[in-house]
Amino acid sequence: MNALSRPESIQAGKSIKVVQGPFHAEIDKPTHRMDLYLGEGPQRVFVRSYVVGLGEQGSTPLGRFQVQRGRKLVNPTWTNPRTGEFYPADDPENPIGEYWMGLQGLDSVNAGERGFGIHGTIEPDSIGTDSSMGCVRLRDGEIDVVYEALAEGVSTIHVRP
Repeated sequence: MNALSRPESIQAGKSIKVVQGPFHAEIDKPTHRMDLYLGEGPQRVFVRSYVVGLGEQGSTPLGRFQVQRGRKLVNPTWTNPRTGEFYPADDPENPIGEYWMGLQGLDSVNAGERGFGIHGTIEPDSIGTDSSMGCVRLRDGEIDVVYEALAEGVSTIHVRP
């Protein structure tokens, strides 16, 4: 946006453009696509699309969600809910990668969802498939951008059938 090829080329006294959020996302399950938008409603502006991995056997919940306050984590630990296996922070085998954003349901049908979120993956070949335990997966180099764009308690994510 600012045509800067190197961040160190920013100089004191020069003007730069800064995008003000909030950002929101829509996920289309059949196409495994997440669209990121700036703003809401008719004035929203499309920013970018990402291919995502979703839950096996249709397990990614539908509806409107919000990034839960206090649930955006960098380098999180993770415990596999099926096996109880624990993965510490900095473990290269941690399946959820370097970023986690916990989501809370906003609709009556998804208000009770627990453990649902958007995260990275150590399995890049799973992107574009239904192979997670229900969460939304993004590739390295994409999860970090989405992590920075979506704000706790503000950004909404709409998962569509």
